[in-house]
Amino acid sequence: MKSGSRKQTRARRKALEKERKKLNKRLAELDRLFSSLYEDKVMERITERNFEMMSGKYQKEQLEIEARLKEVTETLNESYEKDRASGTFYP
Repeated sequence: MKSGSRKQTRARRKALEKERKKLNKRLAELDRLFSSLYEDKVMERITERNFEMMSGKYQKEQLEIEARLKEVTETLNESYEKDRASGTFYP
């Protein structure tokens, strides 16, 4: 593998790892938001309509993030597997 190609591979992996970390962080935030939203509904601090609107928005975002996270993870795994198969490794 050429030096430039190795640099590109490293840079791509670094960007994907950074994105994966960001996505996982946002999923954790959404879990906390859902919990808070549910508590607000139970305590009747928000209306049913607002609860439904916000929970739908959060669920949609969770699904989008989970799909992207799956793509990122699969891409990284394929990249690392390709290195293992070729006997090289470029972190």
